[in-house]
This record gives sequence, C-alpha cells and structure tokens, in this order.
Amino acid sequence: MTLPPPADPRLVVELAALALVRAAPDELPVLDESAHEYFADPARALRAEHSDQALGAGVMVTMLTPYLLAAAQVALPVLAAVVGEALKGVAVQVLTDRIRALFKRRPDEPPGPVALTPEQAGAVYQAVLAQCHATGLPYEQAVLIGRATVGAIHVRA
Repeated sequence: MTLPPPADPRLVVELAALALVRAAPDELPVLDESAHEYFADPARALRAEHSDQALGAGVMVTMLTPYLLAAAQVALPVLAAVVGEALKGVAVQVLTDRIRALFKRRPDEPPGPVALTPEQAGAVYQAVLAQCHATGLPYEQAVLIGRATVGAIHVRA
C-alpha cells in the first residue's frame, strides 16, 4: 500500500473531522485517539482487521475515521497546489502593481513611496545600455534610450 506524503497533522485532522461529521458523526468522539493511532502507524490503522469494530451479536463495522484521515492527507497536497496556483496569480498581480508604481507618468512627477535608489537606477541604466549594445545600436542612441528609460522610473534623490 502506497501512503500519501506527510501533511500537517493538524490540517489532516481538521479536514477529516469535517468529513467525519458528514460520513460518520458517531465516530467523532474517537477522532483524536484514531488520529494518534493513524499517525503512529498509518499502514496498520488502514488494515481492515484493525479498523473493524464489533457492534455485538457478531456484527462488524468498519471505522471510517482512519480512511478519512488518509483521504485528508491525500487531499491536502492537491488543495495546496490549487491554492499555490491561485497565490501565484495574486503574487504576479502584486508584482505587476509594484512595478507600475515605479513608472513616472509625467516628467515633473515627484517620486512616490515606491522608488529606486540611485544604485538601482544605475543597474537599470547599465542593463539598457548592454541590451542596446547587443543589438548593435550606436553608443549615442544607447545613451539616449538608457536615460529615457531611467527617466521614466521613479528614483529617490
């Protein structure tokens, strides 16, 4: 039996509890004990003979709790991937907004709260000059493009 990769046990138990309320609410009182057994030895907790409970008169019932814990452990990495992708979009938008905040909309616009240091502006200038040089642009035009590019960016004095 292949077991899922480890996930935060607190999240595993929390998700399993929410599923347990829907699937087998009568097992909620033993969730903590079942979780302890599950995390100590998941393979043993998932063996049918271990999770079967006698109800009396020879009737055996399979406890769902260990399987819900395993399901939660498998579901969490999927949820993390989904949320991670969503956060990438948010991070990209935040980054884009921060970059736009560096743009100077008018030549006389004073630097805002987001501005490059003179050293950072120098690095931008050098990168632009290098790009112009790589494309074969004459030096004078490269300097013009470098200055115009840095001039369109907020730089602290």
